[in-house]
This record gives sequence, structure tokens and C-alpha cells, in this order.
Amino acid sequence: MTDIPRSRRAPAVGPALVGTLILAAFAGILRASRPILATQDNWWAWDVGRRILREGLFGVDPYTFTRGGEPWRLHQWLANLTFGGAEALGGFWLLAVVVAVIAAAAYLQLGLLLQRRAPGFVGLVGLALAATAAPAHISMRGTLFSLLLVPPLLWLILRPPSGRRIVGLLILFVLWGNLHGGALIGAGLLLVHEIGHVIIDGRSRVRPAVAVFGAAIVGMCVTPYGPLLLVDNLRLAAEARDTRIVEWLPPRLLAPSALAFTVLLVLAIVAFALAGHRDRLPEGLLVAAAVILAMTAVRNVITMAMVIAVVSAPAMSDAWNGLRRSTADRPPGQVRAFDRVLAFVIGLIGLVGMLVVVPRSDDVRAHAADTPIDLIEAQAAEGRGQRLFSMDSWAMAASILGGPVVATFYDGRVELLGDLQPTYATIIRASPDWDTRLDEHCVTDLLIPNDGPLYDAAIRAGAWKNVGTQELHGVTAAWLTRSLPANC
Repeated sequence: MTDIPRSRRAPAVGPALVGTLILAAFAGILRASRPILATQDNWWAWDVGRRILREGLFGVDPYTFTRGGEPWRLHQWLANLTFGGAEALGGFWLLAVVVAVIAAAAYLQLGLLLQRRAPGFVGLVGLALAATAAPAHISMRGTLFSLLLVPPLLWLILRPPSGRRIVGLLILFVLWGNLHGGALIGAGLLLVHEIGHVIIDGRSRVRPAVAVFGAAIVGMCVTPYGPLLLVDNLRLAAEARDTRIVEWLPPRLLAPSALAFTVLLVLAIVAFALAGHRDRLPEGLLVAAAVILAMTAVRNVITMAMVIAVVSAPAMSDAWNGLRRSTADRPPGQVRAFDRVLAFVIGLIGLVGMLVVVPRSDDVRAHAADTPIDLIEAQAAEGRGQRLFSMDSWAMAASILGGPVVATFYDGRVELLGDLQPTYATIIRASPDWDTRLDEHCVTDLLIPNDGPLYDAAIRAGAWKNVGTQELHGVTAAWLTRSLPANC
């Protein structure tokens, strides 16, 4: 049985509750201190929400000239609408605060769930390791909502079969299916857990397993596009292995950024090896699935660390108590009034901290990281109708800030532009035929670093003219232009 033991269902003991709140508040403040528009994904996550508010659920790509006007289903439309709505209501400051609060709420849920599974020290260690597993991926994008919904998913997965469990999973997956494609991973984890119970419990568990997995599938199909978003996410998951985007590559377990996840993984393996109970087969399969998913793509590490921490927490607690030969944790429920007050104060300090560290300015420059905004706006003001090839990390900003006169070649959206990635790589590296590829697509402008191979090749070619630069942190962005190629 993988349900939360009754002896551990009481509130966490005082020090553990305080520690949980400290870590959750720290996660929120850390997120709030970072630029809200740090990557191209953040730019389009925000701008798509603004467009939905203005136009409704638009169905074609408005950003690129290579795919402009072609069908584009908004896989994360509800997440985008949340971001765009927050910015419309209170500017970038409110948007950044909302993102920080979601991050803090995700880890607060995780911490409270861990304290139910393994009260005291072990739960805090699991929370600390999970919270530091991949902090760079806590950003304004649909993944943030997967982070928020993994703890309630695990709470429902680990409960015994019931009608309420089925309804809860249905509601969860209706919401998740409209927020982020990570719902597909959640359904996979649910299926693995149920298969584990079918193996140890036999035919009596088949119908409950079919019911809960069916609820997940039905929930993911309740979208403005019907089941098409689920089909798209399945296709994207199958094609992702062919991309060379960093977040889709396997993590390096000994890299500094992955050490917390590696430590958590080792602790989980040791704990399950020491436990060795057959009734923990569903939990063991769940951890194994989480490890496989994490090792498939670095973007999965942050959510799979949550899964590993929660599922392995009882085994870790048993191993820890076995090593100590006693249970040193206080009995559940002994929360002093002072602890409650201290927990409230910490939560309040965390919220105030998130509000304070977010820049008060509503100028996009205060919330963007290493983006040549001045250069983009200056060139867009000329109104030449540029067909721009840009370094992908700047392309979405160029489309948004320069629109409608600037349209880009490629901006990193794999679900729509994945087939252009090899051509993008050929051009940005100035590989053979780079100029032919630009001519084929009638590119008139380049936005690239001035110390890269493409800049050197373009200047040597003679047809390109540098019309502006902007200094960023560690790099200078250059805008080059030329006449429209004769074949266009």
C-alpha cells in the first residue's frame, strides 16, 4: 500500500514546518530576483497571453515569415493567458510577483506533502534537494504550472482507490492539459504506479487502474482543440530526441547544476535497496520511471526531483531511523503556538521579500536579460519590412518589439519550427551554403553577435552592411542589412 500512513497524517512538527516555509519562501524570492524575460520562451509565453486577451484563441503563427499564417495550436494557452492577464492588470511587476508566488506555492505544497510522508529531518532534506535540483528552469513558462501540479498529482496517486480520487484526477488533468504538455508525463507516472499495483494486487486492481488512467486521458482532451493538443504533445515528445536544444538533451549528473538531483537519486536508490519490501513495488516503479524521464531530458529534472523526493520519502525515513536505531522525531501533531507564529512570520517575510526584489519599473528593459531592445526598436522604427535572421535567443523579442514590420526566420518553437533547426544551424555557424540558405528564404537582415562566425562571413561577403550595435553583458549584438536578393 502506498497511501500515506495514518500515523503520519497529522501536521508536521514545528521545526519542520518552519523549515518548509523558509525553503518555499527562498524559492519564491530567488525566482522574483531574476529577470522575468530571460529567454525567448519567456517572451512568447507573455506575448501570446496578451494576444489572447486582444484577439481570443488565434490559430496561426504571427511571429515568423517562414511559418507566418500557418496553423499553430496554443499548447499552453491557459498558462499564457495567466501571464498576459497578470501583466495587463498590474504591469511587469505584478507578472513577476505572480510567477514568484507560483514557484513558492509549488515548493510549499511539496514540503507539506513530504512532511506527511516523512515528518521531520528527512522530509526537509528531500525538500532542500528537490528545490535546488534545477533552479534555472523555474521561469515564466508553462513548465512552472507543471511544477505547481506535480505535488497534488502525487498526493492523488498515493491515495487508495475511490470515487473522489477519480474525480480529483479528472479535474487535475483538465486543468493541466490546458496549462502545459507536462500533463502527458503526469499521466505516464500515474499509469506506471497503477501497473505496479496490478502486479502485486492482481485482478482486483485492474478496474480502478483503468478508471484513473481513463480519467487522466479524458481530462487532457477537454481543451479548446479537443484531443488535438494531446496528439500534438505525443508527436512533440517523439520528435524531441532529434533536436539539439539544450533542455531536451540528457543531463550531466556530475555537473554542478545537477549535483542536488544526483544526491537525491543516490539516497532514493539506497533507501529502496535497504527497504526491499514487495509492497513498495509501485513506489519503486514510480521512482524508476521518474529517473528515466529525468535522464531523457534536462527539462524534466526539476519535476522528476519532486517525484523522487516524495515517493522515496518513507523508505528514506525508515532507512534513516534504522541507522539511528530509534525514531528521534517528535510525535506528529506537537506544534507549539510559538512555531505557528514563527511559521506565519516567515511566510509573511517571504511574500514581502518577493514583492521587494521585483523591479518596480514597467519598462520592458528592467525585466529582460541580455536582449538588444534598443537596437531592435531602432531598426523597427525604419519600417522597412525586414525579413530577419536572428540568433534564436533574440528572435522572439525582435518579433514582438519589432512587429509588424519585423518577421523572423526561426525562434526556437520546436513544435512549429523544428524542421528549420538544421537550416538555422547551418546559417548561424556559417557552414557551407549558409548564404544560399539565406537567399532561398529572402532574408534581408541579420541580428547576431559580432564575434561569431556568421558575422565574419557576412562582412567578408561584402553584401552585408553593419547598421547598428548594442553592448550587452559579455557580447555585442550587431544588426546587418542588405538589399533584397535578386531571386526574391
